Amino acid sequence: MPRNNTIWTSAQSEGWEFVPDPNNPNNYTINSIIFDSTFTNIAPSQLQYSIDAGLNYQIDSIFYGLNPDTFNIYVSNGTCIDSSIVIIDQPTALSSNISLTSQNQLVSSVSGGNPPYNYYWQLNNQFLSSASFILNPQNGQYTLTVGDVNGCFDTTYYFYTNVSLNEVNDIQFQVYPNPSDMEVILSVNQKGDYLYNIISYDGNVILKGEMYNEKKVDISHLASGLYFVQVSGDKINKVIKLMVK
Repeated sequence: MPRNNTIWTSAQSEGWEFVPDPNNPNNYTINSIIFDSTFTNIAPSQLQYSIDAGLNYQIDSIFYGLNPDTFNIYVSNGTCIDSSIVIIDQPTALSSNISLTSQNQLVSSVSGGNPPYNYYWQLNNQFLSSASFILNPQNGQYTLTVGDVNGCFDTTYYFYTNVSLNEVNDIQFQVYPNPSDMEVILSVNQKGDYLYNIISYDGNVILKGEMYNEKKVDISHLASGLYFVQVSGDKINKVIKLMVK
């Protein structure tokens, strides 16, 4: 996965930072934070920059196509050298989630990766919106794909039915054992008639059926990977991730 989080570690009189290009996070510009007095009256055009402890210098303060690593930044005015150490590290994995608010909005929450993020919502496999939220959702299957500036993507799903939030929150749905490679038990804590779907990561319904408040389902024929188990009824519409070993 592409990256770019910047962490500074101090050494003596560092006054320099790496600033990523928001349009191309592989490119970084060396900027001054606090000028050492030696460099105060020096025009930027008179400075030379190195990211390998002075082995190679350039007059351009922009460095292109950098990968995660530790860099020894030297800035020279021809007589004196100021230095800094910078670490470009790997970001945490991009992860997204969809939740329903009390104002009946579907909102996305995103962590990891590198912002800014872009959003691609689908309702029943048809494009719906590029916003970070959905107002007054309709019944159906929502798919949200979130991308970051590095070209990483994460996709999550939400099955919406117009059910009171208070009613939904009173009902609990469990899938166990999870992970599993043989069979799973689907369990709802209130007796009633429900429908269940086991859905692949790309949104295809692999298994479906009816259940009362508990159902044992054979998954031994499913390929290893991530699936989603949906249970729906008059007062519930919930989805749980299932890992098939």
